[in-house]
Amino acid sequence: MAEKLSFGILGSGFIALTHAEAIHRAAGAELTAIAGGRKAGELAGQYGARLEPSVQALIDAKDIDAVVICTPHALHAPQAIQCLGQGKHVLVEKPMACSEPECRSMIRAAEGANRKLMVAHFQRYRAPNAAAKRAIAAGRIGRVRLAQQSLLEPPNDKPWQLQPDSRGFFLGYGVHGIDLLRWWFDDEVSMVFAACHRFRGNPTEDATQIICSFENGSSASLLATDCLPPGQQDKPPGAVGFSTLIIGDRGTITVDSYGQAVLEAGGTREIIGELPSWSSLTSTERIEAYLEQDADFIRAVQEDAAVPISGEEGMRNVRVALAAYESAEKKAPVSLQYVRKPN
Repeated sequence: MAEKLSFGILGSGFIALTHAEAIHRAAGAELTAIAGGRKAGELAGQYGARLEPSVQALIDAKDIDAVVICTPHALHAPQAIQCLGQGKHVLVEKPMACSEPECRSMIRAAEGANRKLMVAHFQRYRAPNAAAKRAIAAGRIGRVRLAQQSLLEPPNDKPWQLQPDSRGFFLGYGVHGIDLLRWWFDDEVSMVFAACHRFRGNPTEDATQIICSFENGSSASLLATDCLPPGQQDKPPGAVGFSTLIIGDRGTITVDSYGQAVLEAGGTREIIGELPSWSSLTSTERIEAYLEQDADFIRAVQEDAAVPISGEEGMRNVRVALAAYESAEKKAPVSLQYVRKPN
């Protein structure tokens, strides 16, 4: 393989712009080609990349080692499977796919092709979230018992996100919360009880609340919605209101994923992590988490090492989100069972 990993990007929205900037700054990579979406030509020109005439042309291109998939959710699985089949490593945006069978097919395709498959759950790399993880792992708040989380966003009316095959806001964005809770708790969700709503009259849900139990007996609640009234957001461009209260038996951590992580224990209060504000989507402060995430993917490919967020991890997050939809439809709790915990 060449000294620098040659990348293609499928999609040209703001998350594709984000990865383009991260790859542009990465020491071990170069952005070779872009395809898909109405802004593909503009994005390719901005980063000096080749504009492929079609998604299929990029998938078939022989000079591309790895592909970042930033297309609508329903396209993740078929495009990832094709890329892997063409010998390309894949970094796929969350949610990994729209069904568990699709996720399994992606995992099998990666194994069969002996290529890396990583799911882009970038919130693990945000400074406040990572600080909370380190503090929990170090036992600073004792055993984690409870968490209360909310992910709030103004109305999102991108046409593709309102299509039924994309499933809804909770799978698309609430999956961030699921991933962080599983990561922080270092445990798997065993039961979900949920309520879903379509407050804005779209074909897909736009507000979901869940209560989830974990295998070790802890529990968490999560509200995810894009029904936040206009003008209620004071975060920088591209950010959302995303906060979590984590309660342990010896202390608490309050995490603003776009602000500070604050630990309180033994009568003391400490800021353990902080994310500075930013002025644009490509500001260093915003792009830092993606830089670290994409660098980890590049390193895993170049060193033939395990990716930090595997297809199995991505699938487990999708499974919880889909269990929430099932629970809301049945108006009853849904249990989840696991053969084993991932490494």
